[in-house]
Amino acid sequence: MEQSEVIEQNLVDVPAAGGEISAEAIRRGWLLPFAEGQFVYGPEWTALLRRLQSLLLSAAAELGFREYLFPRLIPAQAVDNFRLSQFKPDLLWRAEGERVLDPVQCLPIYHVLRGRRFRLEELPLLAVETLGGWTWRRERPADLDGAFRAVEFARVEHVWIAPPAEAARIRNTMTDSVVATLTRLGLSVQTVVGEPCVPMAEIERRRVEAGSAGDVPVIDIELRVRPQRSQGALTPQDFDEVSGCTVEGDHHLVSFDIAREDRGPLWSGCCGVGLNRLVIGFLFQHGFDPDKWPAEMARRAHQPTGDR
Repeated sequence: MEQSEVIEQNLVDVPAAGGEISAEAIRRGWLLPFAEGQFVYGPEWTALLRRLQSLLLSAAAELGFREYLFPRLIPAQAVDNFRLSQFKPDLLWRAEGERVLDPVQCLPIYHVLRGRRFRLEELPLLAVETLGGWTWRRERPADLDGAFRAVEFARVEHVWIAPPAEAARIRNTMTDSVVATLTRLGLSVQTVVGEPCVPMAEIERRRVEAGSAGDVPVIDIELRVRPQRSQGALTPQDFDEVSGCTVEGDHHLVSFDIAREDRGPLWSGCCGVGLNRLVIGFLFQHGFDPDKWPAEMARRAHQPTGDR
């Protein structure tokens, strides 16, 4: 299948509120500019982000994922094994000593399992993580885009390890779950053929050879987040990525010497959902007035934080 090819669209027949969301959030005091690519997130933004985060965690729990807390200060060896040092060196924030601020969020599970031999009955491993803190990327100043593309950002990250057919099934179920959650919120959403965060010849080969959406190695989930680019019907270009769901294959497992005890095949996968991007998509489509939000979200917006 072709890169960026639309797999499916679920369009809501309601006009989007529209607007430049980061700029409007700054005007309202929901976002407070702090430094280049960084913000202080006000109570209104934070409450909406936490509610969306909670919905994703609940959906992950229904699929059998268990919540972990990951470190964000990563040994350079682990970054090298993940091949980020080779393919994305300019994105890395180097910390003191031989450590790097985590740019991908799934990396700690591979490092902590280094050398592990799984019994078949221990699989699949299903992990979801969000509370470890920011994900960090040294974006070029020209690429920064308000809260949509910043140097530190929050995500809900799902990671799994399983035999190949099950790993692919988990990714497809995971993608369907995120899309269903967004659709229930009254959001227009589409899925497209995506590209991995680390270029890999094997993933590119699997994309080219994919005979169906379920075989595509990377599926991106996109929302309407910007003003429509042309008059008339929506086009795929009116959407932008909020999530990438990937069947990685075995290359990370090989790099970290993670395998099955019986030497059978083993794959991993991941699905990260950018929470600020999700907030922007929600506000773009529903606006800033909680009274005009879908009923459940509006009710939650008026509750004290402790009741969420």
